[in-house]
Amino acid sequence: MRLFGSDNISGIMDKLGMEEDEPIEHKLVTRSIESAQKKVEARNFDMRKHVLEYDDVMNQQREVIYEQRREILQKANLKNNIIDMINRVVDRTMSMYAPEDVYSEEWDIPAMIAYAEEYYAPEGWLKANELQAMSREELSEYLHQGALDYYNKKEELLGPEIMRELENLVMLKVLDSHWMEHLDAMDMLREGVGPESLWPKRSFGRVQVRSL
Repeated sequence: MRLFGSDNISGIMDKLGMEEDEPIEHKLVTRSIESAQKKVEARNFDMRKHVLEYDDVMNQQREVIYEQRREILQKANLKNNIIDMINRVVDRTMSMYAPEDVYSEEWDIPAMIAYAEEYYAPEGWLKANELQAMSREELSEYLHQGALDYYNKKEELLGPEIMRELENLVMLKVLDSHWMEHLDAMDMLREGVGPESLWPKRSFGRVQVRSL
């Protein structure tokens, strides 16, 4: 009643000296009780509706993740996927440290070099003075080609067969790690949306993820 009733009803309850757990039987609040009950039912209905929507989304996401894991476990050739990821990381490098709407003098070249060496460039390959003298298009092309060359050298060193196995292992580890993080985030979201009793009794847990 204090949550869903009007301020007047709350005042009446205080004046009557009614406790939180005391049955409400006074005729002055009967209609407000009915109104409050309707609001509670409507609120619970909306919560269940949202919960089902989240449940559907989780089902769709789970199917996508399971399909990706099956592909990896079946020893699929992921070279094209890896190259696509490399290109996206390079694009991210450009957007973070050499944005289109920023003059070249304002590019954060030292941070760009540090980021590139952490993810896709051999240490010492990138020179600040050389990068600073390039246009944005030249810089982007240089980073993309350099990252691809570095990848190809790794493949030559290890051999295509070992390289494919390593790619599959790393991809599987990364996929599982991100899925676990996502599950934890969804658990937090579920707790914030409403009472646990409103959620469907389904599991998207870690045992399922690792059982494929």
